[in-house]
Amino acid sequence: MYLEGGHLYVFFVYGMHCCANVVTRPTGIAEAVLLRAAEGPETAPAKLLSGPGKLCAALGIHVAHSGLDLLSDGEVRLFQSRGEEVRLGASRRIGVDYAGDAAAWPLRFFDMDSDAVSGPQKLRIPQ
Repeated sequence: MYLEGGHLYVFFVYGMHCCANVVTRPTGIAEAVLLRAAEGPETAPAKLLSGPGKLCAALGIHVAHSGLDLLSDGEVRLFQSRGEEVRLGASRRIGVDYAGDAAAWPLRFFDMDSDAVSGPQKLRIPQ
């Protein structure tokens, strides 16, 4: 997670799932965004890519991919959407009830219109 922004950081959690993050800061500053869901081809079920563990499993992302440059022409890449403007929503994070006051901070961002967004609908707060 200490690499230059734009790199992939993957970790193994609960002894069964991989979770992928996109590093967002300069080298040496550990800050990243957890990838919770994605939209695939129209023929792919949205729930197949909803949730960090499901997303990594469906895309074949595992710990060995950690450190990949997502902005190059590598095996795993990020693409900018050229479609309609996204309606962003924000909510509290999921699974961090142990974080005291920070558990309620609206640090979970998503596309309000995407069926791939995981988690309870009641958490969605339009921005």
